[in-house]
Amino acid sequence: MSGNLLEQQQNLTSSPTNVKTLTRMRWCLLIAILVWLLFAMTATVVVVLTTRSLLSLSIYSSLAPPTYLIYWIVKRLFPIDERSYLLGRAKIERKAQKSLRVK
Repeated sequence: MSGNLLEQQQNLTSSPTNVKTLTRMRWCLLIAILVWLLFAMTATVVVVLTTRSLLSLSIYSSLAPPTYLIYWIVKRLFPIDERSYLLGRAKIERKAQKSLRVK
């Protein structure tokens, strides 16, 4: 099953037009999510000022889903460079060595 998924992903990214289309779709989704975030923040402020009740801050929880989606999209839109990857890998290795010393 995972082999089929890997093959599908490779087929999608093999064509330059598919890569361009996927990038455009990601950018459009990113813009839509940013608009959602802006609207949710504005709506929260307006509702709190209108009702003068702090219970209205529960609307603020509508920011959590788009925030995670932005993280997910940006991670794929802007992959890390090799230097950052090596730095992260070194940090993980150092942490693993420290945990081995403790035991």
